[in-house]
Amino acid sequence: MEKKYLLMHILDVHTAAPFKDLFTIKPSVLADITDSMKKNGYDEAFPLILWAGHGGVLVDGHTRLQAAKDAGVLDVAVVMHDFADELEALEYAIACQSHRRNLTNGEMLACLAALDERKKVGRPEKTTSNEVISGRTSKKTAELLGTSPTKVEKLRTINSHATPEIRESLTKGDISVNRAYNETMRHRRADENHIREVAPEDAKKERLKALEESIIKMVSIRIEREIREYPEIRYGEQERRELIARCVSGITAAMGNLPLEAAENTTR
Repeated sequence: MEKKYLLMHILDVHTAAPFKDLFTIKPSVLADITDSMKKNGYDEAFPLILWAGHGGVLVDGHTRLQAAKDAGVLDVAVVMHDFADELEALEYAIACQSHRRNLTNGEMLACLAALDERKKVGRPEKTTSNEVISGRTSKKTAELLGTSPTKVEKLRTINSHATPEIRESLTKGDISVNRAYNETMRHRRADENHIREVAPEDAKKERLKALEESIIKMVSIRIEREIREYPEIRYGEQERRELIARCVSGITAAMGNLPLEAAENTTR
């Protein structure tokens, strides 16, 4: 059954992460749509897609929304769409864009990071040659992004291990995915060689420091996303203390998987 659109005042359309941050609004496209709206009004054949039951947040149509604002259009056509969760809504938004045009490498990088953050990625095990292997998850994601499974795995490596400078250069279009991937792997090999060259105790200290920094970074990113997406929610001190206690308990259990040194022989 075809969904019917509604007319909504432009000020009632809300935007929020991650949807508003996935794709760049191209000035030339925005200018064309704005000119069209100034002459003909909002084209109801292209309604904005809002997530019903999630505050009506805008999932698809950010360029059209901005064009309507620039053109002085007050009422826009919208369709309320039901999604099971944020991952499903993300996949819908990405599919809409990839069907319309080729995504830039920077957009693919952002989309992949958002997707992988919200699902357990069935990554294949590493091989000794560091060869990129495309598993079932990569194939599905590649179809969604309109690219190859190999490129998806390279982008995943870049997201996980590249320096901020490499990721920024790729996003700006200054370097290709292959170059960004090769540079990332070169840095990783240099780090591995450094670890092998230093004394065992120094290597251990470096790995412990890296683990600490990465865990703190992941938690910080997750908290920042929670604040962005649910700014209206406030928590009590007791609720925060209980959450911290549960997180510490979970991290402690996970840390139990770190390999222990062999017990020293204390027999005299």
